[in-house]
Amino acid sequence: MDSLIAMLMPRSHRGVASVHILPIVILGSLLASCSSPKVIQTSSPLFGSNLAATTNHLGPLPQEARAVLSQSKLTADYRANPDEAIRSLRTDLQSDDSAELRTALIVLCQRAGRKQADPAAAAGYFVSASEIAYEGLEKGGADGTQYLALYNQSCGEAAEAFLSLDSFSSGVDIKGPFSDYRIRTKTGGIEYRQINEFSQLIPAEDLKFRHIEMERKIRPGIGSAMVGHYPNTEAHRKINPFLPPAGLMIPANVTLEFRTGGNVDFACRDLNVVNRANVGGTTQTLAADYTAPLAMLLNSAPKHNVGWDGMLHPEDYEDKMGLFQLEPFRRDQIPVIFVHGLMSSPAIWFDALNELHADPVLRAKYQVLAFYYPTGFPVAYNAHSLREKLKDFREAFDPGRTNPNMRNMVMIGHSMGGATYEFSDTGEWVGFHQRIFRPPYRRSRWSNGIAEGNIA
Repeated sequence: MDSLIAMLMPRSHRGVASVHILPIVILGSLLASCSSPKVIQTSSPLFGSNLAATTNHLGPLPQEARAVLSQSKLTADYRANPDEAIRSLRTDLQSDDSAELRTALIVLCQRAGRKQADPAAAAGYFVSASEIAYEGLEKGGADGTQYLALYNQSCGEAAEAFLSLDSFSSGVDIKGPFSDYRIRTKTGGIEYRQINEFSQLIPAEDLKFRHIEMERKIRPGIGSAMVGHYPNTEAHRKINPFLPPAGLMIPANVTLEFRTGGNVDFACRDLNVVNRANVGGTTQTLAADYTAPLAMLLNSAPKHNVGWDGMLHPEDYEDKMGLFQLEPFRRDQIPVIFVHGLMSSPAIWFDALNELHADPVLRAKYQVLAFYYPTGFPVAYNAHSLREKLKDFREAFDPGRTNPNMRNMVMIGHSMGGATYEFSDTGEWVGFHQRIFRPPYRRSRWSNGIAEGNIA
């Protein structure tokens, strides 16, 4: 096998011309004209109640809020001193707990938070908005849907403000417009993530897709569905050494729970791990968006066609070849490795990954990785690289060979990807053609028994 690999070694290793496939002019033109995927963070959320969808900007006040200020004779006061007008409305709410007044107060707190240059001051307003909406949720009634949308929105904006605080780790003390808060982060389970693991934490409802055709997989529920950017840093590579260059995009959910005495529990949960959680003493479904993280990952990919270029000029992409995690490693899950085909890249799998991540049964059982290789190199060379990366993967996460899930690894290959996996499995040319075109779902014969293959 070593002599065969040496014979087929690319130019960068042997000085022999690399294998190139002649370009098909028409196909190349079509690929070059394809629009790049793009994700835009909008100024207004895309989901939630109609009122919530009008509050995430600093344009004119919603009609409902203006009506409440006028009825309370606070319109002029709000223009002169918004904080005093907000405090007056909070006092009024104690004697007149109407849906109109409560909703207006939430909206005004949100707007005040967005005007703050200091993230600690902004966090105080967002936490207050969350608390007022949370109180409305606890009371129940016909306005619960609107309160839930405003609560979720306020939680997301509070989380963004927390992430901007240098002092925020396990928690922080902040001043709100009505009272002080002692924010503490929930820990102690694999579902919890610390927000300082992320370089960005963006409400998923603020993200709009362009040239991304995936069906948006959204689950209604409590809390703000977020996208957390887990960057490719040295510290993170020590935990997850197979990170993509852009890092990971993790589906997350944030909630705030209010206790007595200004104590507030902040939870940031990994939606790859948990679907429901105890919030406010009741087990509830967590709001989720499983498509937004994949779209953000696509958005961070190179804008040129790496599949096409990797076929024509594989030596330029050899240093980018690798096995990449698409989520943090979990010992209790079976790895699934996707291997793309000719003139392609891992992006070809994103529609399938979107469906997989949205399925709670599959999401609980499997973790996803992708292998990228320049398809202009010989199959044997790419197969050898895949095999070596899989060995490295097992050595990193299961050096003692004690994890049964690593022995049940699933390989999914498309076209040349199936051939690449098949050759990495057998390591020989004998009967290669016949093996590729035999029926799928047969047992792998790797000597160390770390995979079970399905060649497509």
